[in-house]
Amino acid sequence: MSERLCVHFGRCGGCVSQGRPLAQTHEEKRAALQAALWQQRIEIDLPPLIDAHGAGRRRATFNARRPAKPGDPFVLGFSERASHTIVGLDECLVLEPDLWAKAADIRKLAAAFLHKGPSARLLATLTDAGVDIDVAGYTGGAKSLSGDLRAQLARLTGDLDFARLSVGGEPIATMRAPRVKMGSAVVAPPPGAFLQPTTAGEQALADLVLKGVGESKKVADLFSGCGPFALRLAQKASVHAVEHGGAMLDALSAAARHTSGLKPITIAKRDLHLNPLGPKELEPFNAVVLDPPRAGAREQARNLAQSKVKTVVMVACDTETFARDVATLIGGGYKLELVRGLDQFRWSPHIEAVAVLRR
Repeated sequence: MSERLCVHFGRCGGCVSQGRPLAQTHEEKRAALQAALWQQRIEIDLPPLIDAHGAGRRRATFNARRPAKPGDPFVLGFSERASHTIVGLDECLVLEPDLWAKAADIRKLAAAFLHKGPSARLLATLTDAGVDIDVAGYTGGAKSLSGDLRAQLARLTGDLDFARLSVGGEPIATMRAPRVKMGSAVVAPPPGAFLQPTTAGEQALADLVLKGVGESKKVADLFSGCGPFALRLAQKASVHAVEHGGAMLDALSAAARHTSGLKPITIAKRDLHLNPLGPKELEPFNAVVLDPPRAGAREQARNLAQSKVKTVVMVACDTETFARDVATLIGGGYKLELVRGLDQFRWSPHIEAVAVLRR
């Protein structure tokens, strides 16, 4: 990774700390995680952050907006800091090179949408089969696309060599099924599915989860997504994966069926915010893995605090809700064994954290 500043630094809202030593930004993030824990009266010394940037981010949401005057070029890029103004990109130093290499083609694809809509957001994900595009924020969604426009978009998807194009989660054209390796399994993620932003970050988190779970033979993977932890855990333990997104569970289940040597994986579609697993439902499990969104897992943590589960491994992307939920578990009798911070959002303030707690 080059140490020079991106030409857009200072305007683009994606990066806030370019130009400062990486060790300094890592220490600031470690200190922020430490402060969030102290705020909950959790005393633990944190080791240095794990650098999980790897080759860069494999996912990015590009904003596209139609020009105000006919004939002017439209803009594709990221938002300015604290603004809805879009910064047109000439480069991006945080993306995987193979993703950035498709930026010009993403711009061409975006232009096809902006003939009828004022703006669109294009979530681009680099997969082993190529770049997968899901267009969001498009007026009317996929239903508004005429037959002619669908045909045009399908041709463009092939001509520009994208793996798949979807609008609002509905596939419009699939040249190759997107594929992502998770442990020994290969997952075909649905359009717009959540993935960790970097491949190195997913692997680093999985390593910590597997080590934390240890020799547990029955594991519940809550907020499982497409299975980055479940599919790896199933190499040694039976796993019950719970997720609200049915399409992601289907992808996980299909990957498990086509992967030899895994222990049984069961799945359940369930909103764990509204309907968390209760203490009785948790009884069969030796360990629970939690990877909630930024809002955390307040109710599920409360139920775990009342359960007899021996090991909880928590993964989180928000320091405040992470510390809050860890405090709830400690209040229920768990002992905090480990907290590690990870940086897979280089030059941004975001932090990933993992905690291991045991009874």
